[in-house]
Amino acid sequence: MKYKKTTLGEIAKVKNGYAYKSKDFKSYGVPIVKIKNISPPIVDLEDCNYVNDNMYEQTLDYALSHGDILISMTGSGVNQMSSAVGKVGRVKFYKKALQNQRVRKIEVINKEEYNNDFLYYYMSQENILKYFVNNSTGSANQANISKKTIESMEVPNPPIKIQIKIVCILNSFDKKIEVNKKIIENLEAQAQAIFKSWFVDFEPFADGDFVESDLGLIPKGWEVGSLGKSKLGKIIASGIEEFNNEKIYLATADVSATQIINTSTLITFNNRPSRANMQPRPKSVWFANK
Repeated sequence: MKYKKTTLGEIAKVKNGYAYKSKDFKSYGVPIVKIKNISPPIVDLEDCNYVNDNMYEQTLDYALSHGDILISMTGSGVNQMSSAVGKVGRVKFYKKALQNQRVRKIEVINKEEYNNDFLYYYMSQENILKYFVNNSTGSANQANISKKTIESMEVPNPPIKIQIKIVCILNSFDKKIEVNKKIIENLEAQAQAIFKSWFVDFEPFADGDFVESDLGLIPKGWEVGSLGKSKLGKIIASGIEEFNNEKIYLATADVSATQIINTSTLITFNNRPSRANMQPRPKSVWFANK
């Protein structure tokens, strides 16, 4: 079903952030949300700068609220969700927080006619990220988008009842994803606890004999070796096999902890970054060396 369209500037305001100075920062207090804190699909508060309550009151116009939509005005001119210009995140926390410069807040003008969450879901699509990347200026490493570019973007404008129905469906998926993430985190914590019990504390071998090693006491019969020369595995050398069509390219920024967070960058063999020179193998373990 097709709906009429409008521009984002017709239904929402694009609000500037505040240029906080380094002299304003404290070791604790109210967090300042910067570009790096927009971690699609959310806004996180890891590794923030802070200001005191007095500065918070002085810059209250830049306070954030649960449900706010934020977009990065500066970033990479490459379509990588974690670092690209135009990445979008939604505030899910209820804490005090402030909006820094180069972060814009998208604020729906009339929420009785246009649903805030509907706009967020539309803006968080990969094709919208590509739109911002393709319409940015500057270099590949320092791309920028303007307020005008955001405001001129076309957005669908279905009846509010349809918007709410769509949001209800997508919200139910989001809640299921959050539950599954918590289950996975719990299982990973259990796995780490078992690993520590067996291979750090050696609890199952407590009644056996132990010998000295470079790592301290270890069960008798065990040995200590280096990762690249052990019986357990070897370091994979650089170099890839020639391939046809396209493949997914994963940069360091596309991986967060143990999760791959972006698979949207496609490359060909003849048109690939020089650093795209490592080829994964089944059951191999990868880590960032920079």
